[in-house]
Amino acid sequence: MAPEVGRQWPRIRSSWAVSLSAVLVATIVIGIVVAQRVTELPAANLDYSVAIADGAQPVTSNGQIAAIARHYLDEQTPELAAPGIHVAPRIVSVTATLARSAHDLESGVPDAQAAAAPERIVWVVRASGDFLNLHDLPWSSRGTPYSSGTLVIDDGTDAVLGVYPRAPGG
Repeated sequence: MAPEVGRQWPRIRSSWAVSLSAVLVATIVIGIVVAQRVTELPAANLDYSVAIADGAQPVTSNGQIAAIARHYLDEQTPELAAPGIHVAPRIVSVTATLARSAHDLESGVPDAQAAAAPERIVWVVRASGDFLNLHDLPWSSRGTPYSSGTLVIDDGTDAVLGVYPRAPGG
Protein backbone atom coordinates (compact mmCIF):
# COMPACT_ATOMS: atom_id res chain seq x y z
CA MET A 1 0.00 0.00 0.00
CA ALA A 2 1.40 3.41 -0.92
CA PRO A 3 1.66 6.05 1.81
CA GLU A 4 -0.92 8.85 1.54
CA VAL A 5 0.15 12.41 0.95
CA GLY A 6 -0.64 14.88 3.73
CA ARG A 7 -1.78 14.39 7.25
CA GLN A 8 -4.37 11.79 8.04
CA TRP A 9 -6.87 12.48 10.81
CA PRO A 10 -7.72 9.65 13.19
CA ARG A 11 -11.11 8.06 12.57
CA ILE A 12 -13.72 8.77 15.18
CA ARG A 13 -15.99 5.94 16.06
CA SER A 14 -19.44 6.69 14.75
CA SER A 15 -21.18 5.78 18.04
CA TRP A 16 -18.99 8.26 19.92
CA ALA A 17 -19.73 10.96 17.36
CA VAL A 18 -23.47 10.30 17.57
CA SER A 19 -23.36 10.48 21.39
CA LEU A 20 -21.42 13.72 21.31
CA SER A 21 -23.86 15.19 18.80
CA ALA A 22 -26.82 14.20 20.97
CA VAL A 23 -25.27 15.86 24.04
CA LEU A 24 -24.58 19.06 22.10
CA VAL A 25 -28.12 19.19 20.70
CA ALA A 26 -29.61 18.54 24.16
CA THR A 27 -27.49 21.32 25.68
CA ILE A 28 -28.58 23.78 23.01
CA VAL A 29 -32.26 22.84 23.37
CA ILE A 30 -32.14 23.19 27.18
CA GLY A 31 -30.46 26.58 26.80
CA ILE A 32 -33.16 27.75 24.41
CA VAL A 33 -35.96 26.52 26.69
CA VAL A 34 -34.45 28.24 29.74
CA ALA A 35 -33.85 31.47 27.80
CA GLN A 36 -37.39 31.37 26.45
CA ARG A 37 -38.83 30.80 29.93
CA VAL A 38 -36.93 33.74 31.34
CA THR A 39 -37.99 36.07 28.54
CA GLU A 40 -41.65 35.00 28.76
CA LEU A 41 -42.06 36.36 32.28
CA PRO A 42 -43.04 40.01 32.54
CA ALA A 43 -40.43 42.15 34.21
CA ALA A 44 -41.24 43.39 37.67
CA ASN A 45 -40.87 46.97 38.82
CA LEU A 46 -37.23 47.79 39.56
CA ASP A 47 -37.61 49.84 42.73
CA TYR A 48 -37.77 46.98 45.24
CA SER A 49 -35.26 46.21 47.96
CA VAL A 50 -33.05 43.10 47.90
CA ALA A 51 -31.51 41.26 50.84
CA ILE A 52 -29.56 38.02 51.05
CA ALA A 53 -29.32 36.47 54.51
CA ASP A 54 -26.05 35.20 55.96
CA GLY A 55 -25.42 31.64 54.81
CA ALA A 56 -27.73 31.88 51.80
CA GLN A 57 -26.14 31.57 48.37
CA PRO A 58 -29.07 31.67 45.93
CA VAL A 59 -28.75 30.37 42.38
CA THR A 60 -31.69 32.36 40.99
CA SER A 61 -31.32 36.09 40.47
CA ASN A 62 -33.49 38.50 42.44
CA GLY A 63 -34.83 39.85 39.13
CA GLN A 64 -36.01 36.39 38.09
CA ILE A 65 -37.64 35.85 41.50
CA ALA A 66 -39.42 39.23 41.26
CA ALA A 67 -40.63 38.29 37.75
CA ILE A 68 -41.93 34.92 39.04
CA ALA A 69 -43.83 36.69 41.83
CA ARG A 70 -45.29 39.22 39.41
CA HIS A 71 -46.28 36.44 37.01
CA TYR A 72 -48.01 34.54 39.81
CA LEU A 73 -49.96 37.65 40.82
CA ASP A 74 -50.84 38.45 37.19
CA GLU A 75 -52.33 34.97 36.86
CA GLN A 76 -54.71 35.72 39.74
CA THR A 77 -56.41 38.61 37.92
CA PRO A 78 -58.77 36.51 35.73
CA GLU A 79 -60.09 34.83 38.91
CA LEU A 80 -61.28 38.12 40.43
CA ALA A 81 -65.02 38.10 41.12
CA ALA A 82 -65.12 41.86 40.46
CA PRO A 83 -62.48 42.91 37.88
CA GLY A 84 -62.80 46.55 38.99
CA ILE A 85 -60.93 45.77 42.21
CA HIS A 86 -57.78 44.61 40.38
CA VAL A 87 -54.53 45.76 41.98
CA ALA A 88 -51.54 45.84 39.62
CA PRO A 89 -48.64 43.77 40.99
CA ARG A 90 -45.83 45.72 42.60
CA ILE A 91 -42.84 44.06 44.23
CA VAL A 92 -41.75 45.75 47.49
CA SER A 93 -38.86 43.49 48.57
CA VAL A 94 -37.16 40.17 47.86
CA THR A 95 -35.09 38.36 50.48
CA ALA A 96 -33.12 35.15 50.03
CA THR A 97 -32.90 33.17 53.26
CA LEU A 98 -32.61 29.65 54.59
CA ALA A 99 -35.93 27.86 55.08
CA ARG A 100 -35.34 27.60 58.83
CA SER A 101 -35.38 31.43 58.99
CA ALA A 102 -38.30 32.05 56.64
CA HIS A 103 -40.75 32.22 59.57
CA ASP A 104 -38.83 35.26 60.84
CA LEU A 105 -39.81 37.12 57.65
CA GLU A 106 -43.29 35.63 57.17
CA SER A 107 -45.17 34.40 60.23
CA GLY A 108 -47.45 32.22 58.10
CA VAL A 109 -44.65 29.85 57.07
CA PRO A 110 -45.35 26.53 58.81
CA ASP A 111 -42.52 25.39 61.08
CA ALA A 112 -42.89 21.76 59.95
CA GLN A 113 -42.39 22.66 56.27
CA ALA A 114 -39.34 24.79 56.97
CA ALA A 115 -37.89 22.14 59.30
CA ALA A 116 -38.21 19.44 56.62
CA ALA A 117 -35.31 21.04 54.69
CA PRO A 118 -33.87 23.77 56.95
CA GLU A 119 -30.88 24.50 54.68
CA ARG A 120 -33.09 24.96 51.60
CA ILE A 121 -32.84 28.46 50.18
CA VAL A 122 -36.12 30.28 49.69
CA TRP A 123 -37.02 33.78 48.60
CA VAL A 124 -39.53 35.75 50.65
CA VAL A 125 -41.21 38.33 48.42
CA ARG A 126 -43.36 41.15 49.78
CA ALA A 127 -45.69 42.65 47.21
CA SER A 128 -49.01 44.27 46.49
CA GLY A 129 -51.39 42.81 43.93
CA ASP A 130 -54.23 40.34 43.64
CA PHE A 131 -53.43 37.95 46.51
CA LEU A 132 -56.51 35.78 46.01
CA ASN A 133 -55.05 32.64 47.57
CA LEU A 134 -57.71 30.38 46.02
CA HIS A 135 -55.51 27.28 45.85
CA ASP A 136 -53.57 25.16 48.31
CA LEU A 137 -49.79 25.25 47.87
CA PRO A 138 -47.07 23.16 49.54
CA TRP A 139 -46.55 25.73 52.32
CA SER A 140 -49.95 27.45 52.49
CA SER A 141 -53.68 26.83 52.28
CA ARG A 142 -56.54 28.84 50.87
CA GLY A 143 -57.38 31.94 52.79
CA THR A 144 -58.93 35.37 52.71
CA PRO A 145 -57.85 37.46 49.71
CA TYR A 146 -56.16 40.81 50.21
CA SER A 147 -54.40 43.38 48.05
CA SER A 148 -50.94 42.76 49.52
CA GLY A 149 -48.98 39.94 51.06
CA THR A 150 -45.99 37.66 50.83
CA LEU A 151 -44.95 34.86 48.52
CA VAL A 152 -42.33 32.24 49.36
CA ILE A 153 -40.48 30.89 46.31
CA ASP A 154 -38.02 27.99 46.22
CA ASP A 155 -34.61 29.08 44.95
CA GLY A 156 -33.70 25.75 43.35
CA THR A 157 -36.93 25.12 41.44
CA ASP A 158 -38.51 28.61 41.20
CA ALA A 159 -41.76 27.04 42.51
CA VAL A 160 -44.15 29.18 44.55
CA LEU A 161 -44.28 27.33 47.87
CA GLY A 162 -46.65 29.58 49.78
CA VAL A 163 -48.85 32.65 49.45
CA TYR A 164 -49.78 34.71 52.49
CA PRO A 165 -52.29 37.55 51.86
CA ARG A 166 -52.29 40.47 54.29
CA ALA A 167 -54.39 43.56 54.69
CA PRO A 168 -52.48 46.65 53.53
CA GLY A 169 -50.29 47.82 56.40
CA GLY A 170 -50.83 44.49 58.18
